[in-house]
Amino acid sequence: MKNRKYLYILAVGLIVLTPFSCKKGFLNQSDSSNPTAQALFNKAEDGIALVNAIYDTYQNADLLKKSIWYYANFQSHDFFNWGNDRFYNTYAIPSTFGGIQVFWQRAYIGIARANSAIEILKTMKDKGVLTEALANRLTGEVYFLRGMTYYYLASSFGGVPLELSNGANDGLKPRSTETEVFTQVEADLKLAAQLLPWKEDYAASEVGRATKGAALGYLGASQMWLKKYAEALASFNQLNGKYTLLPRFIDIHEYDKENNAESIFEVQFIAAGTQSWGGGNEVAWIGSFGMPEEVSNFGYDYGNKGLYDGFQAGDLRKQATIIGPGDINPSPAIIAKGGIKSYPLVIAGFASTDAAVKLKYTGADGNIINTCGTIA
Repeated sequence: MKNRKYLYILAVGLIVLTPFSCKKGFLNQSDSSNPTAQALFNKAEDGIALVNAIYDTYQNADLLKKSIWYYANFQSHDFFNWGNDRFYNTYAIPSTFGGIQVFWQRAYIGIARANSAIEILKTMKDKGVLTEALANRLTGEVYFLRGMTYYYLASSFGGVPLELSNGANDGLKPRSTETEVFTQVEADLKLAAQLLPWKEDYAASEVGRATKGAALGYLGASQMWLKKYAEALASFNQLNGKYTLLPRFIDIHEYDKENNAESIFEVQFIAAGTQSWGGGNEVAWIGSFGMPEEVSNFGYDYGNKGLYDGFQAGDLRKQATIIGPGDINPSPAIIAKGGIKSYPLVIAGFASTDAAVKLKYTGADGNIINTCGTIA
C-alpha cells in the first residue's frame, strides 16, 4: 500500500509538471517524408549528387537508341528496321510510338532537374557550402546538360515548350518556335563554356563530365542551326589543338577506346543494368539492335545497300560503318575474342539439333560461321 501511495503521488506530480515543462514548439510537426532543399543540401557532396541526377536521365534503355538514334539514322534511310518499329521505313511514325514518349519525358525530367539545380547551387554557394570554383563548375555542367537536351529536342521536333524555371505550370507552357529554342540553347551553352574547365583540367576520376570543349562543340552546332555561320566557326576554332582524330576510324567505337582523344562528350553507361524486358545486362539497346542477328538474336537495324555500295573501294571507314553478307566484323575486340564464331549464341546455334537453326549458323564450307550478315 505504501508503494502504491508513492507511485500515485509520482504520477500526479508528472501530470502537473508536464504543462510547465513543455517547450513552445512541442506541437510543431516536421514532414520527414518530403525533405526540403534546406535540409538536404548542406555538404559539397550533395551538390555533386544533385548534378549527377541530371546526367542520370540519359541512363535509359530506349532514349539513346529508339529516340535519338532512330531519329538520326532511320529518317535518312541509311538504316532500316525490320522489328516492331519498321514504320520508320515509310515515315508513318504513329503518335503512340513509345520512343517519342520516352524522348519527351526523359528530356523534360532532365530539364526540370536542371532548373531546380540552378537555384539550389546558387544557395549552396551563397551559404559557403560550395567553393566558388566547384559551384561554377557544377553550374556550368547544369547549363550544358540543359542546353544539350534542348538541342536534341529542337533538332528532332522543331519548336518545343521552353521550361526555364523551377515551378509548376500544369504542363500548359506554350510551344516556342524552333529559332527561340535554339537561341536558348546558344545562351545556355555560352554560359556553360565560360564556367566549365577543359577536359585535361579534370581529375581522371571525373571523366565523362561536361567540359568547355563539349559546350563549345554543341554551341557551334546550335549556331549552325541559327545560320550564324561566322559565330559557329569561331566556336569550333576554339577546339583546335584540344582534340585529335584517332589514327584508325574503327577505334572510335571500340569499348576499350572510350573517352578518347577524338571524343567531345560521351554518356557514361553504368556498369550493368536490366532492359525494360528484364533480361539484358546493359542499359541501352544499341549493342543488341545494332549487332547482326546471328550474334545478338535481334539485329533489328540493317543498313541500306545504297550506303554499303556508296563507299569507294579501299575506304577504311566502310566496314566500321556497315558490313554486308560474307564480311568479317573488323572490330579488333571481336577479332581478339575469336571472331563471331566465339559468341555463345553462334556456338549454340551451330550445335542445335534443329536443322533450320543449325543452317543459320553454318557457313558455306560447312563450318561454324565467322562472318556477319550471312542472311542476305
